[in-house]
Amino acid sequence: MPPKRKRPMARTTQQKDELSSSCDSAEPSQVESMNECERSTSEADMSMDSTTRIKSNVWLYAHRHPTSDGWAVCDLCPLLPAPKLISTKGGATSTLRKHLVKVHNKVELQLARPTGCPADKVSPVHRARLHQLLINAIVVDGRCFGDFRRAGFSRFLECAVPGMPCLLINPIRCIFCSGYVPPHSNTVRRSLKQLYKIHRARLVERLRGVEWISITCDFWSNRLAQSFLVLTGHYLSSTFELNNVILDFVHFEQRHLAENIAGTIQSKLEKLGILNAVSSVTCDGASNMKKTFDKLTNIDRIWCLAHRLHLIVTNSLGFWLKLPVVDVEEETIDNEPILDVVVDDESESAEEESIDEVDDDPDTDDTVTDDDEVEVIRLLHLGRLAGRREWSGPVDDGWAEGVDTGAIHASEDLIVISELMRRCRSLTTSIKRSSVIKSALEKASSRLGIQRTLVIDVCTRWNSTLRMIESFIALKPVVTKLFDDMPSIELPRKQMAKLEKLELTSSDWTLLKLLAQLLKPFDLATKLLSSQTYPTIGLCVFALHHIKMFLEDTDGDSDLSKRLKRHLLKTMTKYIDDEKEQLRIVRMRSYFDPMGFAVLADRERTMIERELKKIVNNDVDRSNESSTAIPHTGSVTVPK
Repeated sequence: MPPKRKRPMARTTQQKDELSSSCDSAEPSQVESMNECERSTSEADMSMDSTTRIKSNVWLYAHRHPTSDGWAVCDLCPLLPAPKLISTKGGATSTLRKHLVKVHNKVELQLARPTGCPADKVSPVHRARLHQLLINAIVVDGRCFGDFRRAGFSRFLECAVPGMPCLLINPIRCIFCSGYVPPHSNTVRRSLKQLYKIHRARLVERLRGVEWISITCDFWSNRLAQSFLVLTGHYLSSTFELNNVILDFVHFEQRHLAENIAGTIQSKLEKLGILNAVSSVTCDGASNMKKTFDKLTNIDRIWCLAHRLHLIVTNSLGFWLKLPVVDVEEETIDNEPILDVVVDDESESAEEESIDEVDDDPDTDDTVTDDDEVEVIRLLHLGRLAGRREWSGPVDDGWAEGVDTGAIHASEDLIVISELMRRCRSLTTSIKRSSVIKSALEKASSRLGIQRTLVIDVCTRWNSTLRMIESFIALKPVVTKLFDDMPSIELPRKQMAKLEKLELTSSDWTLLKLLAQLLKPFDLATKLLSSQTYPTIGLCVFALHHIKMFLEDTDGDSDLSKRLKRHLLKTMTKYIDDEKEQLRIVRMRSYFDPMGFAVLADRERTMIERELKKIVNNDVDRSNESSTAIPHTGSVTVPK
């Protein structure tokens, strides 16, 4: 016997007064409709007590499973090959009733809705369209499945859906609202399973006619130390239009060994039917990624030039050298310890909700899904976890690997730059962690008409260091004014002494401007090679050529600028020129790009043309061999 239902709570006196006052201000026809809805609701409430002990009529066509609690067996469905199991968690019979009405046409079991209720104002077609739009918003914006069921947003949607204006601003749903109820999280989950099947089939069909495709491989870990592998495909259509598509998104639970990664990638490409169509793959320079694609034959591995530029800049200028710390005493600001990260002061109450939502959707249909569907829902669930703010720590995409941190053999110039970067980071963190200093900085910025804030960099993106440098240059008058007014700011003596050590001198400001000038070509090259609207491999040689021209031009430069340019050139030779095979592959493809072809030397063009002729001749020879092969039919074919 299903559990007893709780008696519905009666409306409070305040709610009845608000309902009465709204009736006084409404039109007579509206009041009559409201009274009718109120009477039907009251009658339903009064009859609830007398029906709680009556067995539901759905059990005329079904019975409870004898061994599995929370499941029912449909008596109208065939028992072979297996009986139809329907979820009845918590004694709920909504799913069973829906099954009997839709599948077996037991329309007498359908519950009647009181006339005049708000839900009648939204047609089924319009409701389905709204559901589709909200589910699309959840996917596009990366929202939680139940976001639109929250009280505030649900109330907004009730009144925002086209209908008569709402006159009641209280938790009671009035008859003038549309009555639209957003989809439950289980409905969203079920729709995503269907969308996955549809789009997966479309993707396979879309790739069926692709002859050549290049892939980009991205390996990263979120703040929960969960690893993901993303494969993106790039190919040209029959009309030579560039197409980019995500091939697969894998939650990688194995060890990051080359054998495991290669097996996973090969399996995913085989399922899509494009393993033999892959011509090249672009990935970072991690050792396991190199070994991975060495195991996959007939696929050219191309290093990511953006990652190469990242290593060139960070290692040649010593941005992340770990220098000996002289003062190890713990410093405090406003009686709080100084942290290395900026803490968001926004409320996190929304994040304290349970991730596993209660299954109270009447449309829930608990069925067993295949592995691919389970993986989709699991990844979406992990994505929700990854977006929760209480999980601290950076996202690891592997770009910190290879960044030099040892200062033993570093030159004096690099030590000076590293120390300057450390003080800039400490000053930014100190300002953001102290409400007094932050307020003083904001007031100084307002008086000078500068609307910008200091930013801090990360080890995984070299251009974040450039953004930090640019923010300091733009806020130089504000930072200088802040230190000038420091005696008038009420700060503890210990805190004042720490900030005085972080003050930037005139030589520091000069060095920041020089670094910004040196990094400008690298920034332009990174932006040029980070587009999704045009092929970028042909531009690699073009970008490298102009960076080298900039670094080799030292006319009128200071001694420090010349030394830093030599550092950059030396590091470029290590990460670019010494990689002979990679440079050959990039130059070969740059030959077909007008901008890449323009910067190739005559000797390089000649070598590429010879190699292309060899490739064409080999293809012609293989074609002739296949066309003149002797068939195994006993007859001999004489070529003409």
